[in-house]
Amino acid sequence: MLAFILPFKPKSQSKNWEKDCALLKASILSLLEQNSDEFFVYVVYSDHPQIQITSTRLQFIHFPFDFVSQDKIPEVEDIRVHFNHDMVMLERRWDKSRKIFYGCKQALQDGCDYLMAVDSDDLISNKLAEYVQNQIAEEAVPGFYIGKGYLYRPGNKRMIFINEGMQNFNGSTHILHKDLITIPDFVTGKWMDFNLFTSHGWIRHRLKESRGVDLQPIPFPAVIYMAHGGNISKIGERNLKKNIKDWVKRILRGKSINNELMREYNLSQNPFFTRSSA
Repeated sequence: MLAFILPFKPKSQSKNWEKDCALLKASILSLLEQNSDEFFVYVVYSDHPQIQITSTRLQFIHFPFDFVSQDKIPEVEDIRVHFNHDMVMLERRWDKSRKIFYGCKQALQDGCDYLMAVDSDDLISNKLAEYVQNQIAEEAVPGFYIGKGYLYRPGNKRMIFINEGMQNFNGSTHILHKDLITIPDFVTGKWMDFNLFTSHGWIRHRLKESRGVDLQPIPFPAVIYMAHGGNISKIGERNLKKNIKDWVKRILRGKSINNELMREYNLSQNPFFTRSSA
């Protein structure tokens, strides 16, 4: 059984609560369209999102801990340099990391064997759960990573196709077996206890070095990263239209939003996507 864990930001950290809830809803709707029934979706929240979705595959979990200011984050003096002293991002990453593990805790109690953190502004291919189930039915697999995907900016009719390295800048890219996940103490846990999924750029190397584990690549594009302007990585703040390199990517590596993609990512119910006329 595969668990998708969606950590959702507190309302106090949102610049546009209605938009953030709409993004989360779109992400959930993409997950619920999986071709396999061997999955559950866990949304971990501080403030209940303003969305109405009912499914036996979906569970909303209240996170029973307050948002932590930077001065109360363990080891903050050693960590701040890795965030270029951006304390807002550091605080949000700490909150997100803890919510992911809180969702993992519930998923493990429910008997899930594989866990995947999914950002609330990402969309997941409906082929993913089925592919994972087929692979683990044939052999023991410690985990997977998604190296291929799409980058989309709302309002465009095409997406940028990322052929490799998606896991280096997107958080919805790793599926790990439960044996690789240790649930920390939520009261006394330190930064490194919670940062496994949020350190997505080096998860593969970390697990290879520390556990001798090789993660398998997902062979098809499996995630759409929506660069909407409020991403924690701030990728949406880049002016893509004025960047020549990104224009080249649109032309050479672009992907029209066709019927196949509409079905695969459940885009018909997604207000952020513009249908291509091609």
